[in-house]
Amino acid sequence: MFDYGQLDPGIRQTVKRLHDAGYVTTDSGDGGSKPPEDYETGCAMPFPHVVVSSTRASMCDDADAIATLLGPPWVCEANYCTAVDKLAMILVRHPFEGEE
Repeated sequence: MFDYGQLDPGIRQTVKRLHDAGYVTTDSGDGGSKPPEDYETGCAMPFPHVVVSSTRASMCDDADAIATLLGPPWVCEANYCTAVDKLAMILVRHPFEGEE
């Protein structure tokens, strides 16, 4: 069973919604619960986010489905990397300032 208590408090419900919908997450953060030095060094992202595993064949459809599931203000970015494991992932995040 997944331990949601280990996640940043501000992102737990979002990760749970994604899991309940059948998505596999690999990273998340609420953009504010970590120590300041984690954001300064780049060890943590300074905005709410969840990374979702996908496949090359389904990542665009998955990104659209996740955007519909979560609704605004969430933004989904599908990414495929040809290096090493040929990873397909979706970055689900809040918009950056001025992006809305």
